[in-house]
Amino acid sequence: CGIGGSKGMMVIADAFQHNPDAIPSNLCLSGNRMGPRGLGSLGRVLAQRKFPLEELRLENNCLCDESVKEFADAFRERPANVPKRLNLDGNRIEEEGLLHLLELIAKRDCPLETLDMNYIIMDNDRDDGNNNNN
Repeated sequence: CGIGGSKGMMVIADAFQHNPDAIPSNLCLSGNRMGPRGLGSLGRVLAQRKFPLEELRLENNCLCDESVKEFADAFRERPANVPKRLNLDGNRIEEEGLLHLLELIAKRDCPLETLDMNYIIMDNDRDDGNNNNN
């Protein structure tokens, strides 16, 4: 059934902010439509300090470039607080979102070791000038 999109994710982020000891080492929030605001809220809480969180699973959440930008921006000042493993399988992340992630990963103190992005849905309908279909 899910956690209620952005609003539900912001409730979870708020709960973690008030109870940081409740953050597990592995957090699976897959299958929710959390949206940019929801993922940004979670990212801001996680970026505040180093938590025991080692793996964050966000598969199939309808995340897009804006969502990933919000998440990456949350860790911009504290890249050392990024989890070691991040799973973004099955989302709608395109080139812009990927570039935001790569900027974060490129920071010297970012501990990210594994980034899963299987089954990413790209918008293949855009005409980039290389489409030869008539």
